[in-house]
Amino acid sequence: MIDTSKVYVISTDTIKNAHNGYFFSPNNMRFFRSRVSQIGYISNDRKIATFVTSECDNDKSPRYYSVRIYNFLDDNITNLGKFQEYSSSGAAHKAAKIAIAKYNLNSEVKG
Repeated sequence: MIDTSKVYVISTDTIKNAHNGYFFSPNNMRFFRSRVSQIGYISNDRKIATFVTSECDNDKSPRYYSVRIYNFLDDNITNLGKFQEYSSSGAAHKAAKIAIAKYNLNSEVKG
């Protein structure tokens, strides 16, 4: 089992302010009916962060959740796993936190 007790929380506002692309633009968010969680998780070396988004097709469809990875070095946002892989916010946040804990472990081993 991966220990996530030492994973640091980051405000997604920090990620939004660092990112120079279109990902968080109001038009993009509205088009995809996207919402961004207020918190994310940052690696110990401050190189990457994970955060959760949710999207739905229309007002009557269910909302599904995706885990995203933001790379502070190259300003890139990618999916961790499949787009809309999670049916609950809690499951997506758990996966985001575990991903950072695994990254931290790998970084310590290489360090």
